[in-house]
Amino acid sequence: MKKLIQICFFWCFVDLSVADSFDLIVVAIEDYHYPPRYFFDERNQHIGIDVDLIKRVAQNMGVTPVFKKCPWKRCLALLRAGHVDVMPYLLKREDRSNFIEFLDPAYEHHASKCFFVNDKSLSVFSYDDLYNLQSIGIVDNAKYFPVFDLDEGLQKVVAPEEENLLDMLIHKRIDSFIAACTPMNYKIVSLGLKHKVFSSPYKYKKQNPVHIGISKKSSYMNKLELLSESLQQVLNAGGFEQIKADYFQ
Repeated sequence: MKKLIQICFFWCFVDLSVADSFDLIVVAIEDYHYPPRYFFDERNQHIGIDVDLIKRVAQNMGVTPVFKKCPWKRCLALLRAGHVDVMPYLLKREDRSNFIEFLDPAYEHHASKCFFVNDKSLSVFSYDDLYNLQSIGIVDNAKYFPVFDLDEGLQKVVAPEEENLLDMLIHKRIDSFIAACTPMNYKIVSLGLKHKVFSSPYKYKKQNPVHIGISKKSSYMNKLELLSESLQQVLNAGGFEQIKADYFQ
């Protein structure tokens, strides 16, 4: 019991000393492995594009980010209650606007779907080029974009997971497959497949502005202008594009 009291005293002292030494901003990050947006390193610490963006913004503000992992719905509940200050990678929705202030500007504007091939001669330059492919892999029950989803003139091959499609493409059992651009491009690079699997020039892009959200109960509501300026500085300096590029080396 004495040892437990000593341990508790030590950690309480550390927490207080940190709080006294730094201005902290508590950041909700979904407890989900979604590389390269947010995922875990070998020390089980969050890393990723959106994590690095928050770190840059916080650095510009002169504050220290503290990341709190939570399931998606729990993250939103923490924002609602004001138990965290901010959360990245949020879509602006009316049902959230009563407890979240969406920071302007949006730091990403489109959601993209790519068509991946194993032979550059099969590259897709327009939607019409899809009809030249013998087979296009899709995930069972997945929705991509309306025209493609409803097009019965395309030769589609169904698989349970994207990993199956990637394997089928490498072994030339399909000509192409469709997937979200950023996560699949990261997977291809991380698996050392960038000389075997290629993203075609044609991409489907949908307007999908992504924001940093601030809890309306956070003390940082008093620093909205500073937050916005700090984010804008990162974007103007090309910092966000560099953050993304670093994950595709």
